[in-house]
Amino acid sequence: MKTTIKTVSFSYSGTQGLLKNLIITDIQDKTYSSEGDIPLWGIENTGNSYENGSINLVWGFVSPAYENHPNASTVKQESLYLTGYSMLANAGQLPIYEDNMPGSKFYAGSMETAWNVPGSGVDYSGDSNIALWARWQKLSESAETVSLISNLIFTNDAASAVVGTKGVLGPMNEAPSNLVPILVTPTVPKIKYHYPFAIPAFIAAFALLALSVAGIVLGVKGRRIERMRIHLRRVSPGRIFTAFLYPEPGVDTFILTSKEWSKEMSAKLIDLSSDVNDILKA
Repeated sequence: MKTTIKTVSFSYSGTQGLLKNLIITDIQDKTYSSEGDIPLWGIENTGNSYENGSINLVWGFVSPAYENHPNASTVKQESLYLTGYSMLANAGQLPIYEDNMPGSKFYAGSMETAWNVPGSGVDYSGDSNIALWARWQKLSESAETVSLISNLIFTNDAASAVVGTKGVLGPMNEAPSNLVPILVTPTVPKIKYHYPFAIPAFIAAFALLALSVAGIVLGVKGRRIERMRIHLRRVSPGRIFTAFLYPEPGVDTFILTSKEWSKEMSAKLIDLSSDVNDILKA
């Protein structure tokens, strides 16, 4: 497994968000203008204290100040072949790296995943994903593209293993005390409203409030409620019939209260099935 540095050119339009419009336009090996720009690679030097099958060595860029450090073997070149061993016994990529250093072992696990799909713990066969199955079917049409299948599996597994990881000098982040401060920025969902859209609602609420206040003031200052009751009595069918069919001198049927009208007129019989003249004669 060899690690190199690439120069990637891409174009992106943020109109759709979520990197939907991200297009990789070109990928080239990084070129260095001078010898001093070539990276200094370093690999952990354990002094032969461990066997190859019991440890994955830490590797990466090394500052020139530590070029001759006794715990690191360094080399200045454009690429670096990674040391490691086959992880056949582990049957695929580990779901969690307890040491928070996936860079030391991800490539061995991802290589095992790419060439041992059934034992990887992830369904790369396409049995449960028709889109993935169609992808493999298309790539299997020619010998030139079938080799991309293992490459894509390796890339997917490796990316999920290393992107977004960051150690905090604590095993599984549960050390008695964190030696490095952890800054946490809470993400809180919020709903924002565009207030100009609420102008009609504000107008309606103000009008309703004004009418309510006016009604309360008129009810307190004047006899508006009593007048409303009189108006309701004048449109009552029972009072209308008794006023015309059973008029009593000096008695205004429409002014009587409900109890008074019920006492005086509730026993009257009105038959609307007869001729109106017969009713008036009766």
